Amino acid sequence: MVLPCVLHGAAFLSLKTAGEVRQRAVHAARRVAPVTVAVVAAFAVWTVVLVGKGVLAWLPEVAAVLAVTAAWLLGRDPRGPVGRDRSGLAFVATSLTIAVVAVILLPVVLAYQGWTYYVFRRRIGRSDVSAVHAAD
Repeated sequence: MVLPCVLHGAAFLSLKTAGEVRQRAVHAARRVAPVTVAVVAAFAVWTVVLVGKGVLAWLPEVAAVLAVTAAWLLGRDPRGPVGRDRSGLAFVATSLTIAVVAVILLPVVLAYQGWTYYVFRRRIGRSDVSAVHAAD
């Protein structure tokens, strides 16, 4: 999630700033975008191999890869071939990437949180702490 968020931030800055800050954001996006595409694609393949069965399991992964690839292509030349600014489209593409990845990871995070709450469900009292000190 870090790389898509970095690309998303660079796309946002290139959309909302001008001058040197915008140029630095465009440069950062150009540098991080190919790495982000590779990592998102690898994550998509890993997810499908580990969990995915059937077409519905592939849809979020394919959407994430397509969205981050679109962000990369749109961000390579923010003015585009006809001189129109495409920073907004690159930002929308990174937003879709983050949304798709969040759809995949949110159930994992919720399951992990549920498990930790279950493991630590018991209240700890003085006798529990005394037993630990007695064992030392």
